Amino acid sequence: MASTGIIFSSVTSFVLSPLKTKRKVKRDDLDSLQEVWTGPAGAEDSFIPAIGTRHPDYNLMTLIDAGTKQLPGLVVEVTLDYHGKLQNSGTSSYTSVPTISRFWSEGEVGYQFGTMTMARRYTGRCVSFAYITNRVPTGNPTNLGTAKEFLGFTNVWDQVVNQGLPAPPGSTITTQRSPIWQMCCTDVRTEDAANGWYKITETYQSRMFPGETILSIVPQLPIFLGFKPLSSLPDLFGGTPQTSATAQEPANQTAVAAQTAGQTAGVSVPVSTSGAALDVAQSTGLDPAYTSASGSGGVTDLLATAQSSVSTAEPPPDVNTGGLDWTLLAGPD
Repeated sequence: MASTGIIFSSVTSFVLSPLKTKRKVKRDDLDSLQEVWTGPAGAEDSFIPAIGTRHPDYNLMTLIDAGTKQLPGLVVEVTLDYHGKLQNSGTSSYTSVPTISRFWSEGEVGYQFGTMTMARRYTGRCVSFAYITNRVPTGNPTNLGTAKEFLGFTNVWDQVVNQGLPAPPGSTITTQRSPIWQMCCTDVRTEDAANGWYKITETYQSRMFPGETILSIVPQLPIFLGFKPLSSLPDLFGGTPQTSATAQEPANQTAVAAQTAGQTAGVSVPVSTSGAALDVAQSTGLDPAYTSASGSGGVTDLLATAQSSVSTAEPPPDVNTGGLDWTLLAGPD
């Protein structure tokens, strides 16, 4: 007679077995935790937490996977897999220390220098920051301050793109100062695996931008309007404006000499209008209005007589000088 055995299980709740596995990885990746629970068959569905539930002892670990294994005696084995960071800081948010990568990239900036269009080519240092976080990302860069420490350039050189035509006088030209240096964020990449954690990579590049713009006006060339009349120049000797550089000045000197001689002799010396007979004044030193005492002889007669007697030491007899010294009428040497 065959016998039949019945096994009665005394397991009424799930208990944690010693088969616990922990695995820590680098800072920009996730740690793992695996736990094995044993409990009564049929109760595993209510025991397994929802995916994404935080571990009761490690608040930075969340459930990502669960599995069951049926054992003899109405016993079931439940395996729970968590990932996150085993570091327990007492807070529910975490951002890892970034992993930094450096590389170089070429760039170019254009700027205006007078009428010339210039291009500055360079090779700028770039840096990327890779980190993980369980905060919902906004897409904004968060490591710009650290990235500025890597600002730098090499292979910098300028090239004339367009020489340009000379700017006409009076026109406005644009000149820009030397390009400025700046560390810029060129890319923020977010990887969402739908497990509550985000892997973010921020890329920064050393770049140049046009400098300050300066507007300047090309000065007008001097316009030649002709020579300035000498009559507008002051007389440095007499203090009165001169009317002619060729007539008035000798006439003034002749008149002054004749009047001085007349005052010395006590007689009145007639004086003509300034510059009326330039040749006469320059040749004889006499004013053309001077006539003989009888009134019959004029300047023309006086000149003819003077020229015929130029070799004599005394003045011509038909010239009435009124007792004046002839040499005084000639004016000062």
